Amino acid sequence: DADAIGTLRMLEAVRILHLEKKTKIYQASTSELFGLVQEVPQKETTPFYPRSPY
Repeated sequence: DADAIGTLRMLEAVRILHLEKKTKIYQASTSELFGLVQEVPQKETTPFYPRSPY
């Protein structure tokens, strides 16, 4: 929950300050989101096949 809330607050701050066009945010995550990988490296359009709820 801490990762999600922190990310949400960062995104809201960017929106409130109207910095959407000037800001890039990288959120590190896990490869477990992709599960059985269809392509390497993964892209923003790579479908998710989560292997774990964690």
